[in-house]
Amino acid sequence: MHRDTGPVATWTQPIIHQPETGILGIVVKEFDGVLHFLMQAKMEPGNFGGLQLSPTVQATRSNYRRVHSGRAVSYVEYFTGEHRPRVLADVRQSEQGSWFYRKRNRNVVVEATDDVDVLDGFRWLTLGQLHHLLEYDDLVNMDSRTVLSCSPFAFGGAAGEPGR
Repeated sequence: MHRDTGPVATWTQPIIHQPETGILGIVVKEFDGVLHFLMQAKMEPGNFGGLQLSPTVQATRSNYRRVHSGRAVSYVEYFTGEHRPRVLADVRQSEQGSWFYRKRNRNVVVEATDDVDVLDGFRWLTLGQLHHLLEYDDLVNMDSRTVLSCSPFAFGGAAGEPGR
């Protein structure tokens, strides 16, 4: 890259060509009149502080389709049509355009009406709890933040939601 202005005139960096659409999705469910969000405590390379709260599903298309024979992605059936609950938000966003060429994600929030088995590393949290946790640096990951920002109740609170 070359620029005529700014503190750095030239630089090189890798650009990853990944023309697919991944899923960043959160399953929500109402318990006793209060909406809860199924979040995952996830450790990834580069995370500050180790664990961060991730969406229910955070996967590239090749990962959730198991193109490279990896592990199955937990809860992906809520977002791929195999177990399609009520869709509350479904917005396509580009992913870090300075690093990825043509990579997009579907930021999705779906509402489960049936029982959801909670696997190890996943927990139900209220919107109030999530808002409180958002106050801490490096605790709620970037992907969770983008999905929550697409949620129809991201700023106003859900019906029946008590204060923190």
